[in-house]
Amino acid sequence: MSPPIDNESGSTRQCPTVLVVDDFDLLRELIRHLLASADVQVLEASSGAEALAVAAACEQPPRVLITDMHLPDCSCIELAAQLRLRWPGLKTLVISSDPSGDLVARAIPEAKFLEKTLLADRLVQRVRELLGTASQ
Repeated sequence: MSPPIDNESGSTRQCPTVLVVDDFDLLRELIRHLLASADVQVLEASSGAEALAVAAACEQPPRVLITDMHLPDCSCIELAAQLRLRWPGLKTLVISSDPSGDLVARAIPEAKFLEKTLLADRLVQRVRELLGTASQ
């Protein structure tokens, strides 16, 4: 379960869940570190199959999928489509070193693209845009 966040009214709310899928362990660790300031719960997977299993077991549905364009066992388009069958409102951030990832992201509803070279500078901003909390 994601940790509650206290707000000014004294009530609590759940942190949004972000599912990060990349076969490179250090990149997932970097993303988790960068998102530490974004008030989100981060779930991780190294493949499409693992992502589906992690998502199925989570108590709170993920609101954002951050996925590498090139996964070892499926395409990011397939993964996003399978997850959106269960959670139609799921938003996706496709990350890749390949600039053609922007074209791939256009094939996924409610998706954005971010080049891995810009990850450290823009990751939190993009996730907040997808969550609708960009002004925070």
